[in-house]
Amino acid sequence: MDQDNTLEPIEKEIVDDLSDSESENQDQVNENIIEPIEQEIVDDFDNTINDDAQNIEGEEEILEPVEQEIVDENTQTDKTNLPRIYKRRKRIPKWLRFSVDEDIKYRGPLSYRTLRIFAWVFLCLSQLGAFLVFAGKVAPAAVAKFGMLGEILSQLKATMMPLFLIATFSILLNKSRKFSSLLFLYGGFAILFFLLFILIHDRFIIGIVMSLGETDRNTARETVDMLFSGIFSNGFLSYNIFIDLFFCTLFVCFLTHTPKKIFVGKKLIIFRLFALFPVAYEIGCLIIKGLTSVNIMVMSPYMYPFLTTKPPMTFIVFVVLTIYLKIRERIYNRAGLSQHDYNTFLKSKRNSWYFSVFTSSMIAIAVFVDFLLLIIVSAIFTVQIPAEETELAVLEGMSKAIGLGFGQSVSMILVIPFILLFSYTRTHKDTRLDMAIPIIGLIALALVYFEELYQIMTQYVIPQLSKIVQD
Repeated sequence: MDQDNTLEPIEKEIVDDLSDSESENQDQVNENIIEPIEQEIVDDFDNTINDDAQNIEGEEEILEPVEQEIVDENTQTDKTNLPRIYKRRKRIPKWLRFSVDEDIKYRGPLSYRTLRIFAWVFLCLSQLGAFLVFAGKVAPAAVAKFGMLGEILSQLKATMMPLFLIATFSILLNKSRKFSSLLFLYGGFAILFFLLFILIHDRFIIGIVMSLGETDRNTARETVDMLFSGIFSNGFLSYNIFIDLFFCTLFVCFLTHTPKKIFVGKKLIIFRLFALFPVAYEIGCLIIKGLTSVNIMVMSPYMYPFLTTKPPMTFIVFVVLTIYLKIRERIYNRAGLSQHDYNTFLKSKRNSWYFSVFTSSMIAIAVFVDFLLLIIVSAIFTVQIPAEETELAVLEGMSKAIGLGFGQSVSMILVIPFILLFSYTRTHKDTRLDMAIPIIGLIALALVYFEELYQIMTQYVIPQLSKIVQD
């Protein structure tokens, strides 16, 4: 009894437990008397032994790169036995490695907004130049004082469209606007251009012809269509730039955007294949314009608002840029870099400069290829014309080749200085001006068109109608 009193409470509980557990062996008794902290140490030791046994059996332990390097230095392990994750990180090329602290200092002074302003100015000037070229054919004496100004200004049309496309591309790269908003904007303006054409063509021009010739609407429409075919050297007029912007944006959307609801998983390939639709539309417009320019078919004026305006090589450059960015994103992912790392690199000044250099190089190559195609296609058309009219055959063959769209990209070489001074990382907090620029541009373009229409009606259409009526 005295001995029991000398025991500590904890020891007393242990003695009671031992006396009550007659079926337990001595090992179980020893295990029960271990303190909780000591028990955790034993468990950790047992787990370590089990993990080592599993590693010996063939399961590799995945270490962080820094930890793996320490292990390699201590154990001199053959690097061919390293885990797959470590190998992939180790094989990242130098040009893929990027740190914000290592970014370059240069950033082009021009933003997407500046490119848009230049594009609208060049568009208005190109339409003015086209009018001077037309006036030089109808009334050479009236525009003789302008010299080659009309030819020079008309070439700005090929410079205008690349600036519009690069500005749109930069908006998609810096993710300042969604695809849906851009498609809605460009699609809305494209429909507006079509409605304006219907208003001018059906209401004003046909109405004037009906009043002057005292004919019905169908006869007046046929007369106007015949006049349009004679006015334009290629037999058509392409002016709706928003058709180009809409289908180019649609192509980028199908090729780069990842849907979250409908086309997910394995169905994503179906969404990617939709990118063939804008390509097919471009090819279809090229074929129709080519057949019209060689007088195989007569294009209805109602098709004018749906024609693309850019040269074929411009669209090819745009497609190459899109595929280039898509392939580079896959290279980043396969190298083990996260999407966050790739987005960080996209926002860097270094990538902005890479994009400008690559785009300028593609434009230079496109200009060279387009010039070669102009020579080849012109030679093909020239061979089909009688040999006794060699000089005339060459000019006619070149005219037909230009009507197909070849040779129209040569003036794109003027875009390269703008691209090298451009940075898509430059954004603007106040985007209200971005909505005002197209409106101001459309007003300026409308004024140019109305003035041209007035001059055409007074100097060409009305005199021709008078002759037709007198006959």
